[in-house]
Amino acid sequence: MPSGHQVWAVGAVVAVIWLALLFVAGISGNFDQFSKINSIVPVLVLGAALFERYAWLWPPLHPHLVRTPVLRGTWEGDLESLWVDPVTGAKPPKKVVYFTVKQTLTTISVRLHTDESSSEQITGTLGTNQSGQRVIASTYMNTPRIEHRERSRPHYGGVVLTVFGDPPTRLEGEYWTDRMSKGSLVFRRYSPQIADSYEAAKALSVQRVNEGSPGS
Repeated sequence: MPSGHQVWAVGAVVAVIWLALLFVAGISGNFDQFSKINSIVPVLVLGAALFERYAWLWPPLHPHLVRTPVLRGTWEGDLESLWVDPVTGAKPPKKVVYFTVKQTLTTISVRLHTDESSSEQITGTLGTNQSGQRVIASTYMNTPRIEHRERSRPHYGGVVLTVFGDPPTRLEGEYWTDRMSKGSLVFRRYSPQIADSYEAAKALSVQRVNEGSPGS
């Protein structure tokens, strides 16, 4: 669901387009002329759609007109599993993983790429917790690469990440799965490009977000 700020942002853009078209078309205060507005409705709808998908990313709109944080891109970070090997009693070492975000003003779609598998979002949202911080909450299906499926079967899980900073500088949270495993995730490095695989993400030039944040 869009927030109040998002609704006002889209409404403001539509209003500006509407007034500009009224001026350009020379529509007067004569009520008979308002039948002409029907012809510009498609333009207004297109303008609102373009704002929802692209124009809201424009930095000067943040944070006063648009409060939605810009997370779109590829985040590099660390995954730490709390699973304990029953034979050795040891936990797996931390591994570098990539979190890709596709985003519009009111929607978000995420994927997690590791060296062994990819997790595809089933449902997801960008909400606000009781402290006022932005939170990504997503359920997903994880599909291991075929060479790993003998010991790691496809499974379902969930992830919750808190967004820190304005503009965002860090994503941090936890995940859990229907295999009774769980762990933590921390992302501090970022690229504006959206990678479609682990290899593609690894090849990106990522940097610490405080050197060039998504919303700057």
